[in-house]
Amino acid sequence: MENTLYDCAIIGGGIAGLSLSVLLARAGKRVILFEQRQFPFHKVSGGYFSNEGIPFLASLGIDLRSRGLPSVERMMMSSPSGRFIDVKLDIGGVGISRYEIDHELYHIALGMGVEIRNPARVKQVQFDGRLFRIMLEGDTFLARTAAGAFGRSSNMDAALGRDYKVRNEQQLFVAVEHHIRIPFRSRFVEIHAFPGGYCGISAYGDGMVNLSYTTKAATLKAYNGIQGLEREVLSANIYLGRYFREGAFLLPRPQTISHVFFQIKQAVTGHMLMVGDTAGTIAPISGNGMSIAVHSAKLAGEAIMQYLEGRLSLAQMEERYRREYHRHFARRIKVSKQLHHLLVNPVLTNAAFPFFRRFPFLVDYVSRQIHGSTI
Repeated sequence: MENTLYDCAIIGGGIAGLSLSVLLARAGKRVILFEQRQFPFHKVSGGYFSNEGIPFLASLGIDLRSRGLPSVERMMMSSPSGRFIDVKLDIGGVGISRYEIDHELYHIALGMGVEIRNPARVKQVQFDGRLFRIMLEGDTFLARTAAGAFGRSSNMDAALGRDYKVRNEQQLFVAVEHHIRIPFRSRFVEIHAFPGGYCGISAYGDGMVNLSYTTKAATLKAYNGIQGLEREVLSANIYLGRYFREGAFLLPRPQTISHVFFQIKQAVTGHMLMVGDTAGTIAPISGNGMSIAVHSAKLAGEAIMQYLEGRLSLAQMEERYRREYHRHFARRIKVSKQLHHLLVNPVLTNAAFPFFRRFPFLVDYVSRQIHGSTI
């Protein structure tokens, strides 16, 4: 409300927005968070959390190490022609559902005193040089700082003048997620390329498996949608067929995200610090989406706190975050995008796999390029 001044207003209640809210509230800041969907809710994710982000997540109150979760230590990757490689992961991670992490962060944030408005759709954000006005239908909220955590594609992008629409259908992708129950080697993450896309599979506990794939929008269209693509392409794959034939599908319908593309966006727009996918989206082949989201929240939180405490000016806060975001993530997002484009092209993928098998150090090198150090 206009008679209440918040230290920070966060638009978006996914893993990045919730992490930032907990970080700031723990430091004694007054935080309000707006999420347009009703908690709890599912979001498309690979069900894999990289080890690099586990210490920071523990500092927020979620200790993944003590839960007996599947420890992912190896990767099995296959090409459309059936060639495969099996390598040890340099960083590794644990299998856990995105739903579980978001739900726990939501309750931690509430316990820290974060004011959460949901469902609440923000219409517009204005900054007068001193304060932000966060405008909803019939209500306005004031804040000293603001952060955008509204994801890959949102009406907020248009409201803020951020034009990130991809108009070339060949560069546009769709992500689909299933949860299934089937016997699975929990130490592994599997990645299987198919014409026009690739599928990642990992266990996340109690015999449950996350099966998520990314495919060109044009490929999905060519097979008349998800069911046609899964029946004609994924089920015909020598490695993927078993999951579709024998898996017990746990969700009434798959989770989907359309209009997916992978790039660095703007880390700062309209004096708002952008976190998670709002600032830049890494290709799912990296397995680092969730850890990058919480890492960006940490970087944003540190910059915001220094500004609120008078140690940085507004311009210095923005520049610090912009610089740190690019230092930590720009190269990783670029390399993962290049690897993504290789995997969705069956000719290139089939040609590359003999080199991967003969020179496994190439896989290790690429893996190091798309992973970061411990947060």
